[in-house]
Amino acid sequence: MTDLVLMIEDSAEDVEAVQRTMARSYPTTELEAIADGRRALDRLLDDTVGRPDVVLLDLNLPGVDGRSVLSEIRGRPELADLVVVVLTSSTDPRDVEQCYRAGANGYVFKPVDYAMFCAALCGALDYWLPHGGAVTA
Repeated sequence: MTDLVLMIEDSAEDVEAVQRTMARSYPTTELEAIADGRRALDRLLDDTVGRPDVVLLDLNLPGVDGRSVLSEIRGRPELADLVVVVLTSSTDPRDVEQCYRAGANGYVFKPVDYAMFCAALCGALDYWLPHGGAVTA
Protein backbone atom coordinates (compact mmCIF):
# COMPACT_ATOMS: atom_id res chain seq x y z
CA MET A 1 0.00 0.00 0.00
CA THR A 2 1.22 3.49 -0.89
CA ASP A 3 1.31 6.30 1.63
CA LEU A 4 0.46 9.87 0.65
CA VAL A 5 2.17 12.96 2.04
CA LEU A 6 0.63 16.37 1.38
CA MET A 7 3.17 19.18 1.65
CA ILE A 8 1.75 22.67 2.11
CA GLU A 9 4.76 24.82 1.24
CA ASP A 10 5.35 27.88 -0.94
CA SER A 11 9.13 27.43 -1.31
CA ALA A 12 9.98 25.51 -4.48
CA GLU A 13 13.44 24.77 -3.04
CA ASP A 14 11.97 23.16 0.08
CA VAL A 15 9.52 21.11 -2.00
CA GLU A 16 12.42 19.94 -4.16
CA ALA A 17 14.46 18.96 -1.08
CA VAL A 18 11.54 16.89 0.24
CA GLN A 19 11.01 15.32 -3.19
CA ARG A 20 14.66 14.28 -3.41
CA THR A 21 14.66 12.87 0.11
CA MET A 22 11.44 10.96 -0.42
CA ALA A 23 12.48 9.60 -3.82
CA ARG A 24 15.57 8.10 -2.22
CA SER A 25 14.23 7.04 1.16
CA TYR A 26 10.49 6.54 0.57
CA PRO A 27 10.18 5.43 -3.05
CA THR A 28 6.67 4.02 -2.58
CA THR A 29 5.33 7.13 -0.85
CA GLU A 30 3.59 9.71 -3.00
CA LEU A 31 4.20 13.43 -2.43
CA GLU A 32 1.67 16.08 -3.35
CA ALA A 33 2.67 19.73 -2.91
CA ILE A 34 0.38 22.74 -2.67
CA ALA A 35 1.82 26.25 -2.26
CA ASP A 36 -1.28 27.99 -0.91
CA GLY A 37 -3.10 27.50 2.39
CA ARG A 38 -6.59 28.11 0.98
CA ARG A 39 -6.09 25.65 -1.89
CA ALA A 40 -4.69 23.10 0.56
CA LEU A 41 -7.77 23.38 2.77
CA ASP A 42 -10.04 23.03 -0.26
CA ARG A 43 -8.09 19.92 -1.29
CA LEU A 44 -8.33 18.40 2.21
CA LEU A 45 -12.09 18.94 2.26
CA ASP A 46 -12.57 17.40 -1.20
CA ASP A 47 -14.06 13.92 -0.73
CA THR A 48 -13.24 12.94 -4.33
CA VAL A 49 -9.47 12.73 -3.75
CA GLY A 50 -7.49 10.49 -1.43
CA ARG A 51 -6.83 11.61 2.09
CA PRO A 52 -3.15 12.15 2.93
CA ASP A 53 -1.52 10.04 5.63
CA VAL A 54 0.66 12.95 6.73
CA VAL A 55 0.49 16.69 6.13
CA LEU A 56 3.77 18.63 6.18
CA LEU A 57 2.78 22.21 6.94
CA ASP A 58 4.87 25.34 6.59
CA LEU A 59 3.86 28.24 8.86
CA ASN A 60 4.76 31.11 6.55
CA LEU A 61 2.41 30.79 3.61
CA PRO A 62 0.96 33.57 1.47
CA GLY A 63 -2.69 34.33 2.13
CA VAL A 64 -3.99 31.78 4.62
CA ASP A 65 -0.91 31.03 6.74
CA GLY A 66 0.04 27.69 8.29
CA ARG A 67 -1.30 28.62 11.73
CA SER A 68 -4.73 29.26 10.23
CA VAL A 69 -4.55 26.05 8.19
CA LEU A 70 -3.76 24.07 11.35
CA SER A 71 -6.63 25.72 13.26
CA GLU A 72 -9.04 25.00 10.41
CA ILE A 73 -7.95 21.35 10.21
CA ARG A 74 -8.39 20.83 13.95
CA GLY A 75 -11.74 22.63 13.88
CA ARG A 76 -13.21 20.24 11.31
CA PRO A 77 -14.45 16.91 12.72
CA GLU A 78 -13.70 15.13 9.43
CA LEU A 79 -10.06 16.28 9.57
CA ALA A 80 -9.47 16.36 13.32
CA ASP A 81 -7.47 13.10 13.37
CA LEU A 82 -5.29 14.00 10.37
CA VAL A 83 -1.55 13.83 11.16
CA VAL A 84 -0.10 17.34 10.78
CA VAL A 85 3.64 17.90 11.16
CA VAL A 86 4.75 21.51 11.05
CA LEU A 87 7.88 21.72 8.88
CA THR A 88 9.22 25.24 9.20
CA SER A 89 12.28 27.44 9.48
CA SER A 90 10.95 29.03 12.69
CA THR A 91 12.77 28.10 15.88
CA ASP A 92 10.76 30.59 17.94
CA PRO A 93 9.61 28.76 21.09
CA ARG A 94 6.31 30.66 20.90
CA ASP A 95 5.63 29.15 17.46
CA VAL A 96 6.43 25.67 18.75
CA GLU A 97 4.15 26.11 21.76
CA GLN A 98 1.35 27.66 19.69
CA CYS A 99 1.45 24.84 17.13
CA TYR A 100 1.32 22.09 19.72
CA ARG A 101 -1.48 23.89 21.55
CA ALA A 102 -3.37 24.17 18.25
CA GLY A 103 -3.07 20.42 17.71
CA ALA A 104 0.07 19.79 15.65
CA ASN A 105 1.29 16.22 15.93
CA GLY A 106 4.90 17.27 15.42
CA TYR A 107 7.11 20.29 14.88
CA VAL A 108 10.24 19.93 12.77
CA PHE A 109 12.74 22.70 12.17
CA LYS A 110 14.08 22.83 8.57
CA PRO A 111 17.87 22.86 8.91
CA VAL A 112 19.81 24.64 6.15
CA ASP A 113 22.26 21.73 5.85
CA TYR A 114 20.76 19.16 3.44
CA ALA A 115 21.98 16.09 5.35
CA MET A 116 20.47 17.43 8.56
CA PHE A 117 17.28 18.32 6.69
CA CYS A 118 17.03 14.73 5.42
CA ALA A 119 17.59 13.33 8.89
CA ALA A 120 14.92 15.60 10.42
CA LEU A 121 12.40 14.81 7.69
CA CYS A 122 13.06 11.06 7.78
CA GLY A 123 12.69 11.02 11.56
CA ALA A 124 9.24 12.58 11.28
CA LEU A 125 8.12 10.37 8.39
CA ASP A 126 9.47 7.19 10.00
CA TYR A 127 7.36 7.98 13.04
CA TRP A 128 4.14 9.12 11.36
CA LEU A 129 3.82 7.17 8.10
CA PRO A 130 1.52 4.19 8.62
CA HIS A 131 3.37 1.74 6.37
CA GLY A 132 6.92 1.79 7.60
CA GLY A 133 10.10 3.74 7.61
CA ALA A 134 12.74 4.77 5.16
CA VAL A 135 14.38 2.40 2.72
CA THR A 136 18.08 2.11 3.46
CA ALA A 137 20.49 1.57 0.62
